[in-house]
Amino acid sequence: MTDFASAFGRGQRAAEDAARAREEVNSVLQRLRQQVSEATKGAIDITVERDPLNVLSQIALTLSNRDEPEVATKAIYARNLIALNQPRVALGRFEMPVEGFPCVVSFGRQEERCHDSVALEKAFEAMLQDAAIGRRLHGLLAEPKGQSPSVEVLDAPAQASDKAADGS
Repeated sequence: MTDFASAFGRGQRAAEDAARAREEVNSVLQRLRQQVSEATKGAIDITVERDPLNVLSQIALTLSNRDEPEVATKAIYARNLIALNQPRVALGRFEMPVEGFPCVVSFGRQEERCHDSVALEKAFEAMLQDAAIGRRLHGLLAEPKGQSPSVEVLDAPAQASDKAADGS
């Protein structure tokens, strides 16, 4: 005879294990974000966000009254927080199943399947060391630093009046 009570208990333990695994993943993502920010003196922010290419499939799931996908596919982005009007730059893709692990970090032609937080850390380390990713991040850092619009507005009339006084 089937023991539904035991199956229920195993399901509850699996849900708890999945929650712990997702917390581990989030902890790695937070450390990635913090350490890159510190290394760039707050200029670069790394985020993992909903992948716009995956939006249509999300809409289709919603319209068909199906549950969330078993694997959440997101994009890994970087942006320069200091430069004005700086668009975000895509670095790669990140997939995480409901269970938390194994998750996948993809960038360039590489795909790293991570079965635990140590492997996930190594995958992000490999991503940051990749020449193409390094070039994108270098490009973000090379963007000119922005000025506050109020400073530009206040400086412009002073420069004009200085030129008028000089006769130029």
